[in-house]
Amino acid sequence: MILVRDGIHINGETSNNFALNGTIPVAGAMPITIRSGWNRVDLMIDDQPFHVVNTHLETDEISPTTQ
Repeated sequence: MILVRDGIHINGETSNNFALNGTIPVAGAMPITIRSGWNRVDLMIDDQPFHVVNTHLETDEISPTTQ
């Protein structure tokens, strides 16, 4: 999530999930898949363009391939 305050013009935005996801084993139950992804916004602040990207990569124990 990217929070943008009032008065900031957003020119564009997009988000997606990574192709690879982490899996956590759960005792006595099916494993849980943790979906990870990213999001991006293009902003205009005082006539200056900004490109902001946000992501959360899991720890090595959960998804070493994604890391």
